[in-house]
Amino acid sequence: MKKTAVFLSFLLLLTGCSAGQTDAETIREHFDKLGAFTAHVKIFSDFGGSALEYELDYAYNRKGSDHLVLTAPEAVSGIEATIAGEDSFLLQYGTAALDDGMPALHGAVPADGVYWLMRSLRESEPLELWKETVSGVPATVLRYEDTEEEHTLTRQVWLAQSGLYPLCAEVYVDGKRTLLLTFSEYQEGAVPEPSETQPEALPEPQP
Repeated sequence: MKKTAVFLSFLLLLTGCSAGQTDAETIREHFDKLGAFTAHVKIFSDFGGSALEYELDYAYNRKGSDHLVLTAPEAVSGIEATIAGEDSFLLQYGTAALDDGMPALHGAVPADGVYWLMRSLRESEPLELWKETVSGVPATVLRYEDTEEEHTLTRQVWLAQSGLYPLCAEVYVDGKRTLLLTFSEYQEGAVPEPSETQPEALPEPQP
């Protein structure tokens, strides 16, 4: 009887591991095939002494460039950014643009937090995967971790079990939370056409 109980426990363990791996693979395939989506994102940023809150409209484009427009606070409303890859970051306001390069720590700041979250979802294997409920919505939680510039970056994201759309996410640097992202108005589909107005590059700073 004891051997039977141990054997059944072992089978349950194998079944649980297999289900977790299947979920992770399904999620990775979903986001790898996802062509585009738009969402409104609220971001709470805390770097220890400078806690700030932002809101932005985000357009994700799997085969092109991601584009975001800040909508709050009012002081920065209207500022846009285009992310075309790891080292391509274009900051724009009106007809002026500044090609500023990506932040030193990828995905740890509001400007590129969503971009690198999507990279993790479609490219990386989560360290952990479990189930929770967020504001009444059944969710799958995934935790990712990598090392960059001698820092440990941890990303944790809650996806709705039905539809696999992001509900919220957290980003930690060396165990300290730097970003809290909350998604709303999520809609998969075509990315809006970019503005026909071509930005003018800002003049080079003079010594």
